[in-house]
Amino acid sequence: MARPSGGAHAQRRGKVSLVRADTSESLASHESELVRELGETGSSVLGFLRRAQFEVASIERGRGPTGEAPWTFLVRPSADVVQAFALAPELLVLLMPARRARALDIEIAERALSRGPRIDRSLVVAFTRDANASQALARVVRGTRREYVFVEIERARAVQEPQPWMRALLRTQLVASDLFAPGPPVVGWDFFGREDELVRLRRHIMAGEPVGLYGLRKVGKTSLVLRELSRLSAETRRARESGLEEHGHLCAHLDMQRLGPMEQNIFGFMRGLIKALFEGAERSAISSEELKFDASWRDAKALRRASDTRVVEVGTEMLECGIEWARRRGTSRSVVLFVDEYERLFDRELFPLRDSRQILEHLRGLVQTYPGAFDFIIAGLSRRYASVSTMGKHQNPLFDFVADFPLAGMRRDELRSLLREIGARAGLTFETGAIEEIWAQTGGHPWLAREYGRLIDRSLDSSPRVDGAVVERGHVRELLARYAVEVETTMEEFLRAASSVDETCVDVLGELAATSMSSLAPLSDATVEHLRRLGLIEQQDDGRWHVGIGIFGAWLLRNVPRPTMERVG
Repeated sequence: MARPSGGAHAQRRGKVSLVRADTSESLASHESELVRELGETGSSVLGFLRRAQFEVASIERGRGPTGEAPWTFLVRPSADVVQAFALAPELLVLLMPARRARALDIEIAERALSRGPRIDRSLVVAFTRDANASQALARVVRGTRREYVFVEIERARAVQEPQPWMRALLRTQLVASDLFAPGPPVVGWDFFGREDELVRLRRHIMAGEPVGLYGLRKVGKTSLVLRELSRLSAETRRARESGLEEHGHLCAHLDMQRLGPMEQNIFGFMRGLIKALFEGAERSAISSEELKFDASWRDAKALRRASDTRVVEVGTEMLECGIEWARRRGTSRSVVLFVDEYERLFDRELFPLRDSRQILEHLRGLVQTYPGAFDFIIAGLSRRYASVSTMGKHQNPLFDFVADFPLAGMRRDELRSLLREIGARAGLTFETGAIEEIWAQTGGHPWLAREYGRLIDRSLDSSPRVDGAVVERGHVRELLARYAVEVETTMEEFLRAASSVDETCVDVLGELAATSMSSLAPLSDATVEHLRRLGLIEQQDDGRWHVGIGIFGAWLLRNVPRPTMERVG
């Protein structure tokens, strides 16, 4: 099926978007087109941004009829605004010229946020003619898990001094927002720390080594992998823009949790794979023609209508086409597939065992047949399923094949950056003692730290915070009992993750919560190492073990009875 041609005329029919303008000549051209189409509305928004010291770096027109289509801008705020609000170097601005704000406009902004790692993914400024846009789109915006600051265009026109007015608006709205709330996986400027882990992950990818990434729930496994794959895609896109097409990566993400109830089989997996390959090609700016993908399969309706057998054929063919693209003579390319929540492939009540084995055997065979051209990453709570030698009556394709990559909490300095940068947006300054207390309770687990920060944020009156508020150690301790209640379900998940490896972990952890121990017998060395690498236990300088996450230790004391037998500690 032929792809629609680009250009302004096709765009106004609502079919495709304009090419992004990011050179001085094309930027001026698109500014002129914006003003021609929107008149005073376009010129006033451009003028406001410049007077507010938001440098316009690129402009793109979204889908829609003339005068109603949304426009997106990449802007570079002034250095003092970036510092005051801990922003990324680039910010997305959405212009919604229609009289009534539309959910489609938010969807277009969300797609625009995937352009590169320098864009701030936690904040979007939206100019609108609709005075009720904030209320009308509240539900859609909540689903994005990011902040949209709405600016009424008529109101902006009347502002005499845009720079201080914009700063005050951002401060007021951000202070009232739920900035610490954990959101979807992050891949851009709002990704904190993990530099050591990113280096290790890239080393595995470049060596063509399959990786098994394991860690506690909400510790940031998906964010880590997507961050690295996003960087590889961005590097590929930049290389191609520079004419270096012999280098590149086609990165695809398949989340097993997003497969519907009727898709928990090889046919659903392949439908997800087809979608993921098209999405990955778009992120790396690789055309379907170059990859020899049949673009008609991009259509969701075509995928749904196709027979299951045909879908498996197409998914297999597309993966092979991607590998052939990577193996072309004189190139240094690869295809990387990320399978998230891999444990679902081993749940016999959820996913047919025969289908799971067929999928994993195929992926293993591709790695062995095309070393360097194809690689895959799996992520989940535990290495348990990848570490057993059999899968039913057959060999487990993952056994002794994927490199173990455990993920624990963040380092102290990384946690400090997370709290202080988010705090800066919320008008909070975390003292060192407060950060140390949060570290002791969370062990650097990013979701736990965000939840603590969220509780602190909610506990403070937002009205005086326009000029900032200081968070001290005492206030963090005062909230500990409330915090324990809010994270109780997550503590239960932590214990299940530990006991899934060895059921005797429950007794040992229960006793370890009460006192440090020199020996963790009867746990095997492998189990001890697994718990340590997850961050659940730590060994002190004197060789004694203790629980690595303070709030988890307190929960164990309240909920896990200590064993009655005598132990040597």
